[in-house]
Amino acid sequence: MPPSIAALTSMRDQARPITNEERRARIEKARRLMSQHKIGALVLTPGSSLLYFTNIRWSGGERLFACVIPVKGEPFFVCPAFEEDRAREQIAHGPFGGGHADVRTWREDESPYALVARGLADRGLATASVGIEENAKLVWTSGIAHAA
Repeated sequence: MPPSIAALTSMRDQARPITNEERRARIEKARRLMSQHKIGALVLTPGSSLLYFTNIRWSGGERLFACVIPVKGEPFFVCPAFEEDRAREQIAHGPFGGGHADVRTWREDESPYALVARGLADRGLATASVGIEENAKLVWTSGIAHAA
């Protein structure tokens, strides 16, 4: 092992968990940027952005799970109906916890994209520009665009 590597010491005791307060600060910064760039809402799907802002670790294939953060007001979540309990459990541990999260569920014969569009309309954002993270599946982004 090179001496420079062997000389490294552990910094494990300096590591601190990311708090909900820090995540709320991230969200407020995102909202300021959204406002500056005239973006009405941000759609987060499973991946690093969802974890960064919400502390939600979600995996699970082709079914849409989304957190929609409007530039103003409360966010809403869209998930399969059979995943609602799991979603609420994870939401409760993040910055939007508190038991009053707006979780909109869909069944296999319903459109999750229509729920996203309806949630935007409910917040007065039916015609707003929407930011969708770059890692979102094309089928999801197309579905949301078509429904909106």
